[in-house]
Amino acid sequence: MKIVSRTELLKLPIGIVYSYYRYHGFEGLYEKGRSLSNDWIYADMLDNVGGSDERSDIIFAAEEGAEFHMDLECGSRDGAFNDGDMFAIYDKRDIDSLVRHLEKLRDSYPSIE
Repeated sequence: MKIVSRTELLKLPIGIVYSYYRYHGFEGLYEKGRSLSNDWIYADMLDNVGGSDERSDIIFAAEEGAEFHMDLECGSRDGAFNDGDMFAIYDKRDIDSLVRHLEKLRDSYPSIE
């Protein structure tokens, strides 16, 4: 893992996994899509339950007990334009560790119905 600036993140290829680096900690888990002129497209891997038009409906229904699932194919535009932002970039070793851990959890995951 390494910490990079916003300018450096824009130069990285599609498919990089990153988190925001703030206050000596990490926020979120994102997949970087294509870079645009001054920002990029991303997929939020922790808080992605649909596009902005349907998100509210999904969340309101979930508050009433409806089941919902993540939509990891739904991208958003960063649009923050904050040159001071820093990012933690995950390398393959980090991704492998995360995948192994999630697989281990999945193998004995309890039903939540």
